Amino acid sequence: SPNPGTFTAIGNLTVNGIARFHSGYWMPVLGGVQGGVYALELASSCLYLGGSFTQVLNPSGPMEVAYVTRICAESSTAGEGLLEFEFVNRTSEGGAVRAIALA
Repeated sequence: SPNPGTFTAIGNLTVNGIARFHSGYWMPVLGGVQGGVYALELASSCLYLGGSFTQVLNPSGPMEVAYVTRICAESSTAGEGLLEFEFVNRTSEGGAVRAIALA
């Protein structure tokens, strides 16, 4: 069976590790990530992701990351106004991030 947190599609829709459900439909979140997503934390208008991924797929092109990234919204409208993935300068010495706690 596939590794938990690792998926590339929902039905025929390519989602690459992260998806959102909006207005009754599954949708990709930007271009997704290359690897698994094991941890999510929402803070203000940003969603933090942790996992085994080392690359996120921005609309402007792939970006190397070290297991943690975030996506921020430019408005409070759910599912609208998503910006690009942002690099978060945190690494996990043991590899994959399996939990996130923000203070």
